[in-house]
Amino acid sequence: MTIKKKIVEQSIQLFEMKGFSETSIQDVVEALGVTKGTFYYYFESKEQLLKDIHLIYIDELLKLQEEIIKNLGTSYKTKLFEIVRIMITQIKITGSRCFSTMGKMSRLFPLSWSPVLCKPFTPGLSTWSSSAV
Repeated sequence: MTIKKKIVEQSIQLFEMKGFSETSIQDVVEALGVTKGTFYYYFESKEQLLKDIHLIYIDELLKLQEEIIKNLGTSYKTKLFEIVRIMITQIKITGSRCFSTMGKMSRLFPLSWSPVLCKPFTPGLSTWSSSAV
């Protein structure tokens, strides 16, 4: 596992235990036994780290949804059902902590989220927009 991935994993654990606001960069680096310089080599700030964590989460959801959409033998109704099922399952797995943190992120980076939420899945399908989410 790379140092960057270790920082991400440790941060997720600390954010879950202490909350984002109460977790310091010092907490993260002490838990890993690395320096602050190591942290700043990979991330500009704690907010950038959190944004990256959410982008990883969103990318994983998009990959799952793309697999469903690419299945040519499945009706659109079934595809939609499966996508909704995935979203509900992920909410159950990650809990409300993910969505409350996403709300914090949208206040910190209001414009940076729109390109993520507006990615088209495949040619011929309409682009998803933040209003559709």
